[in-house]
Amino acid sequence: MKHKEILKMMECVGEISFKVDTENLDFTFSGDHAKDTRPAVYAWVCDDEIVYIGKAGRGLKVRMRQQANGFRGSGRGRAHFDFLAPLISTGKSIKLWAMWPGTVKFKDHDVPMHSAIEDWLIAVADPKPVRNQAG
Repeated sequence: MKHKEILKMMECVGEISFKVDTENLDFTFSGDHAKDTRPAVYAWVCDDEIVYIGKAGRGLKVRMRQQANGFRGSGRGRAHFDFLAPLISTGKSIKLWAMWPGTVKFKDHDVPMHSAIEDWLIAVADPKPVRNQAG
C-alpha cells in the first residue's frame, strides 16, 4: 500500500520541531489532539513519505512525551533523534499524522485494535517506512 493511501486513512494532527537551544525535539499538536487519550496509530511524515509508524496506547501526548524522553537516552529513542534532528535542522518539516482504530468485540470484551493496525500498516507499506525497517 503506497504511503499516500495510508495517509488517506489518517489526519494530520501536529508537527515535530527541533529546539536548537536545548537540542531537544518538540511535539506540537493541532486542535485538541494533545488531550485525546484514545489509543491511536501514528505516523511521522517527511515530504509526503512515511518515515515511521507507531502506536500510542494511552494517547498521542503520552506517547510523544515518551518518545521525547527516549531521545535523551540511548538505543532506539536516540536512533530516532539522530534520524529526525538533522532533517529538521536542514529545514525539512516532519508532520505527525494519526488515526484512532477503535475496538472490536471478542468474547464480550472490547479489544483495542491499535496494535494490530500498526503491525498491518508496517507490513503493507510500500516502501516500508525507513525507521520501521529494523523492527
